[in-house]
Amino acid sequence: MIKGKFLLTAVLALFLASCGDDEAPQGADGAEVKFTAGFVPMQTAGADTRLTTNDNWAGLADRTVAIEIDDIVKPYTVDEMGNLTSSDPFYWGDKTELTVNAWYPYNEGIKPEIPVVKADQSGSGYWESDHLEVVTQDVPFSASDISFRHRNTQIVCDLNSTLPGVSYNNIIIKYLNLQNVEKGTVVRATAKGKALIVPQTITAGTEFMEVTLPDERTYTYILEEDLTLGQGIAKGMELEVSEDGINVTFKDLSSWDMSEDSLEGNTIENKPDTDNDNSWDNAGNGTIGGSTIENQPSTPNDGGSWDSGEESWGGAAKAQSNEI
Repeated sequence: MIKGKFLLTAVLALFLASCGDDEAPQGADGAEVKFTAGFVPMQTAGADTRLTTNDNWAGLADRTVAIEIDDIVKPYTVDEMGNLTSSDPFYWGDKTELTVNAWYPYNEGIKPEIPVVKADQSGSGYWESDHLEVVTQDVPFSASDISFRHRNTQIVCDLNSTLPGVSYNNIIIKYLNLQNVEKGTVVRATAKGKALIVPQTITAGTEFMEVTLPDERTYTYILEEDLTLGQGIAKGMELEVSEDGINVTFKDLSSWDMSEDSLEGNTIENKPDTDNDNSWDNAGNGTIGGSTIENQPSTPNDGGSWDSGEESWGGAAKAQSNEI
């Protein structure tokens, strides 16, 4: 009879413990924080834009992301679907919501106040120049998704040539007088004229672009008006090459289009939090070589439409000897 009482007591204890687990808050001790990382849609002047099918985590050589919670930074590894894992993860403890900062690349756990891009982006330097961030996003236990924003400006150059034999394959495009370039102030573009640069304003009268043709003729494009390049913006350029030289027309693009950048994978769609500030601290901003760091984000979402309107900016193009 005593043995039966002990058995009944043990069963009752297990039952009560089970009930206690069901009633415990979801943020109870021992629950690992598991994040999914997506992207905020790129913005153009006055409009948010759609995510592109290739704006994802595929094709990265370095997959280490920095996650900061309560002033503690830990490395997480991101897979192609945006799932973040760590050998030393954060735990929810007794919290049901966390305030998260994050950035990529990991950079030894230190987020650069202002990113630095590679000077030669004709190869892997292009991808190595892409900096991402999450700024003080509140993450609930029920949906631990975090949305990364691009910290750079992407320049996309469309070539239109009337000269025979002139193509992306045999011209060299460089962007000049830029701030926060790893070596100097010049960025060599990809084989298709793309480049990632730090947001900034480049003043009128500044030499901005150098184009070298297959016959070694070199033309320099000089801005006639200030050029403001904001964070998370894809800025388009129409480059016309003829016997008379070069002509440049600027336009705002619908998105940071990675569809031709040799990435494959699925997009993790996360909604942007328009209440969060997606720019970095403007401390230390200055003017170098006619350009000023521009750290203001684009106009908040006004409905998701995009403006592809073009504006033709006057400028001067001068020929010079080839000095690469």
